Amino acid sequence: MCWIDDLAAYENKKEFHILVYEAPTVGVSNALARKRVSHLEHSLTTFGVPASKISMEIPRYKPGKSAEPPNFAHINFMPGCPHPCCPGPEPTSRTR
Repeated sequence: MCWIDDLAAYENKKEFHILVYEAPTVGVSNALARKRVSHLEHSLTTFGVPASKISMEIPRYKPGKSAEPPNFAHINFMPGCPHPCCPGPEPTSRTR
């Protein structure tokens, strides 16, 4: 998990969101999806992420409608403010 090194640039980490599909037609039962989510949650907490900042989702895979393949696991990181992509405490005005 070398990506965790990049997170050091973001002092305020608002949330980590885990998404794993349930897809029984390709062998990913609800129990297996829950186990995968649990393993990913454990990995995040091992790296120091508080459990209170982790959200989880196990939607049912819908062929042709789901964004990724059924065996894909997402861990999305949402930075809190302030963070490097913010210009500062004051919002910038948009030029026309």
